[in-house]
Amino acid sequence: MKQYRQADDVETAPMRDETLLYSPASKNFYLLNETAAFLWDALQVPCSEDLLLEKLCANFEVDDVEVATGEVRQTLQQFSELHMVASSD
Repeated sequence: MKQYRQADDVETAPMRDETLLYSPASKNFYLLNETAAFLWDALQVPCSEDLLLEKLCANFEVDDVEVATGEVRQTLQQFSELHMVASSD
């Protein structure tokens, strides 16, 4: 199962319910909402998509698991496209 973790060079600055990320590679800042910030924090250690979903459901009131699954998948895809996470099989 594919594992994801934060890329080593991304800097993080927590702010109330959001998190600000800085990527030296792209020289861009990214503002994460509360849910994306939670997922980002969870990625301090390698996690699978399923484990991230489990953690999300345990910490947030989730009405529809299918919607939450899509959100986790989309967030991981965006992190990957921006080279914010590393992955391994």
